[in-house]
Amino acid sequence: MTRKEKVREVIPNMVNDNYDGGIEGCPADYTFLNLDDVYLEHCISRDEDGKLMPLKCEECWNTEYEEPARPQWQQDILDKFMRVI
Repeated sequence: MTRKEKVREVIPNMVNDNYDGGIEGCPADYTFLNLDDVYLEHCISRDEDGKLMPLKCEECWNTEYEEPARPQWQQDILDKFMRVI
């Protein structure tokens, strides 16, 4: 699942082909994606003449989404609950 697909799952109204990358804003704007190392300032770059380069939103949004690891106590509760069902 990509970052774009995760946002589509959680907040479907943020998906729109008119936005760069197909989603409103930057992946860093969505706290549930847990992207501590991604923010818009990283994406802004200039060529050797000092002109702004296009953002690579599509590439960033299509990066594979990684589910955050659950603490062991939380996983134990989920495992116990799943055995009951």
